[in-house]
Amino acid sequence: MPGSDTRRRWLPISSRPWRAAAYLMVRIPLPALAVGGLAISLSNGGELRWLAVGLPVLTTYAVLIVVTAGIERRAVTLLGQPEIPDPHRDGDGQGWVAALGQFLCEPATRREIIHGAARAVLLPLDLLLFLGWLVSVILLAAPALVGAGPVMAWPFTLRTTGEAWAGCAGGLAMLILNAYLTTGAANGHALLARTLLGPRGDELRAQITDLTRSRLRLIDAFDVERRRIERDLNDGAQQQLTALAMTLDLARIALEQTPHEEASRLVAQAHGQAKNTITELRELIHGIHPPVLTELGLAEAVRVLADRAPIPVRTAIELPERPPGSVETAAYFVVAEALANAVKHSAATIVTIDLRVTAGCLILVISDDGIGGADRDRGTGLIGLGDRVAAVAGRLTLSSPPGGPTVLRAEIPCPPSDQPANR
Repeated sequence: MPGSDTRRRWLPISSRPWRAAAYLMVRIPLPALAVGGLAISLSNGGELRWLAVGLPVLTTYAVLIVVTAGIERRAVTLLGQPEIPDPHRDGDGQGWVAALGQFLCEPATRREIIHGAARAVLLPLDLLLFLGWLVSVILLAAPALVGAGPVMAWPFTLRTTGEAWAGCAGGLAMLILNAYLTTGAANGHALLARTLLGPRGDELRAQITDLTRSRLRLIDAFDVERRRIERDLNDGAQQQLTALAMTLDLARIALEQTPHEEASRLVAQAHGQAKNTITELRELIHGIHPPVLTELGLAEAVRVLADRAPIPVRTAIELPERPPGSVETAAYFVVAEALANAVKHSAATIVTIDLRVTAGCLILVISDDGIGGADRDRGTGLIGLGDRVAAVAGRLTLSSPPGGPTVLRAEIPCPPSDQPANR
């Protein structure tokens, strides 16, 4: 924890008072300028003078307070505290006029202005603390300065050597007292800042909603890009390789009519490599986004995976309607990875897949009667599945004691979809 070493020391000889003083110094300039401007406008008197100077000063101060609120949130790190989260909602997807209107109407903006007013009200206290630091330093130096004449340290005037040494002792006591007062004042300011500038319950929920929507937009955009890559591979590289294989096949037939042993061998080798490349490319395209998932939906895609598995797979699927694309994709790859792990590592004789939607949540349970001992922290397969499910606000849990059984459970929020059902 930041500052834990210095907290073990006596406070006046630690870095905490200096960090507290630096924090207060960051806070002083802006309210000091505002208070100074108001003092000038009021000293000359007159209502017109107040309207001409005071009102613009207050307006400018309010704007600057809101604009620099982010600095105030970060400034608490000088005290070894975590940065205050920004309570404002993201204006993603809005025009600047709508985003500005939303910003001005937010309760967080009003609290920032209230915090700015509190800073101005507490300004005399901050200045008094720094005056105390200055007086204590002058008193400490009084024995060295008194020879050149009286030492002025408000509200003290030291004229003799004895008074100077007494003032030095008082300066030391004042320095220690200022260390505690400054640290306490800085912590109080930080608490006030965290209360007024940090997010409240409704704002946290709104931010979570915005982040969820943003994440889903990113997932959808990634899915569109992935399908574009799949289409380009299918329509471009795969077609060219198919044409190459056909050309090599024609060349091989021609060489059979005019035999040339070495050329025939090379053409046959190239033809085999082209066919292998086409097969690997087709498998790659299938892995990017299985066509059966797009065309038939999650229920049929899971049944196809079960039919292709080299071990018996029992399925129980109840989907009243087709889930959204991002949910389908996440669930499909969970099934595919779980079946692959069961075949490779579990020595299972049967796998059971239970897929259903309950209370707006897709529940996927995959179990096998294998030897167990699976660990999601070893290897990247289960970790990747957990990340994929978490990306759609879901949760993945694994139970796999030694000796089995292994049970993989995914719970994914599943809002209603406009796509047709697949039973």
